Amino acid sequence: MRARGERKEAGSWVKFRLLMWKNFVQQLRHPVQTAAELLLPVLTMSLVLVLRSQIDPEVLETRTYPPIPAHTLNYSVTVL
Repeated sequence: MRARGERKEAGSWVKFRLLMWKNFVQQLRHPVQTAAELLLPVLTMSLVLVLRSQIDPEVLETRTYPPIPAHTLNYSVTVL
């Protein structure tokens, strides 16, 4: 039997639920911030999609370089 005033420690699930409730209450108390957190990413991605649709892709041919024998390399000089 527990002594008077001694409390049982809350489990992980209870702590998680309390933290989620606290977060929900904070979001209700700050509606402008909540709206900004929801709308800014949507607006940013919409802008990216609109800009991307305005630009036509450029097709470039594949670049190939001639092989260089390893024994002729001078390690103090950059090859490419």
